[in-house]
Amino acid sequence: NLLGIKPNANKAPDYKGIELKTSRRLGKTVEKISKTKKVTLFTNVPDWDRSKFQAGDILRTFGYLDSKSRLALHCTVSNRPNAQGLYLDARNEMDLINKAKSPKYDGDVVVWALDTLKQRLLEKHHETFWVQASSEVVDGKEYFRYDYVRHTRKPNTANLGSLFDAGIITLDYAMHMKPNGGVRDHGYLFRTTSDKFAHIFPLEKVYDLSK
Repeated sequence: NLLGIKPNANKAPDYKGIELKTSRRLGKTVEKISKTKKVTLFTNVPDWDRSKFQAGDILRTFGYLDSKSRLALHCTVSNRPNAQGLYLDARNEMDLINKAKSPKYDGDVVVWALDTLKQRLLEKHHETFWVQASSEVVDGKEYFRYDYVRHTRKPNTANLGSLFDAGIITLDYAMHMKPNGGVRDHGYLFRTTSDKFAHIFPLEKVYDLSK
């Protein structure tokens, strides 16, 4: 809002070629900020033409009833099987494959070309300001003070497959069944935690805005 940017689903960087990612700060120094806080790097749909499942198949096979009695799937998929038996495999160094090993299904689910994901990461985070903000609630209204900026450039994509295989980058599903039987899909979220930034982003500089 302060920069005059409206909410959008644009895949390009937010402001003058710089991607902006802002989160609440938990620690008192920039090194201790929200170390386990998840950060969404980018979103990208699977290569449906090469995938065995479509979105509805994923939801019907691995979904569960949520608190609103909807068939839903909200889970993190990493290098080890989760509660739904879903996990990621990039060992062939060409594709990222979401596989499953469960009583419901055993095999490949969906696939992404690693080159496509590398390009998305480079496009989205060629240059990024990771803004850390303190927050305070006064009379029921939340106020923010922007304290630190981590400035990164040119993410490391050469070993992207190994980052998935090490669990450094994960995938989040966020979908549920609509009343008409269609799938409400909030995207395929590729995420990490701030303590793993060094594996992905060379640190350009840290700006202490409190000084």
